[in-house]
Amino acid sequence: MEVFEPAFLSLTVPDRRFVNAVEAGISGMQFRTFVCQCREDSNTLNQEINDRGVLGKGVRIATWYRPPSQLAPPPMSRDEMAEMGFDGYLLDYVECPQGMRWWLQRELNFHRTAISLDGVDVSRAMELVARPETNGGASFISQTTMNIVSRSSYGQKNVSNISREIRPARALANVTVDAEEKRRIDDRISNLKDEVANYERERGELDAGLAAVLEEDKAFIARLEGVKKRKDKITEVRNSKVKIESKLSASVFCVR
Repeated sequence: MEVFEPAFLSLTVPDRRFVNAVEAGISGMQFRTFVCQCREDSNTLNQEINDRGVLGKGVRIATWYRPPSQLAPPPMSRDEMAEMGFDGYLLDYVECPQGMRWWLQRELNFHRTAISLDGVDVSRAMELVARPETNGGASFISQTTMNIVSRSSYGQKNVSNISREIRPARALANVTVDAEEKRRIDDRISNLKDEVANYERERGELDAGLAAVLEEDKAFIARLEGVKKRKDKITEVRNSKVKIESKLSASVFCVR
């Protein structure tokens, strides 16, 4: 299955008005994470690059994979967002491979982080995103402020808000990609996949050969057991014959 390059290579923000907000929703390590669609690919990348060092000594990468599961719902409907003055959710303003959208939702909550360039009533927005029926908390961006809202699980279940100012985008601003380096990495990943496929094929052949040898061993052991049983039977007959002959000799001696 396809492995997606890190966000700073595979994610774009067509409407540059939202680039600062989008970048604010992604951490530094997440920008450098390779997103996998199956656990086998994630394990292969970790083993080949991080453990074996096939890209060079000291080169390490972050990988991510999660199996499909139920996502928390968006904290506001589209009508509620429009009424509040929100423009949309962060997921609305990015372009990326379809398979990468699972990472943006599962790991970054882009489908739950609302944004308003003009600003909203923060107190009212806190009430809406903190409703228990929509998972009791979410983040939203009002102008240049990120608000991280949560509801306590104890006591009066108070709502709290941690806010911070959004910085100008750097990773997604004027992104330029070294085409030659990208081609080299793509070729290396392709070669690694081919090597893994060859290893798997060779292992399959070895497993088949081993199974055949084990079957031959079973047949040989069965024949050996048969020979042993016949040998034991012959020994038993010989011993019986010796006993009989001894008794006959003793009887003849008594008669004399």
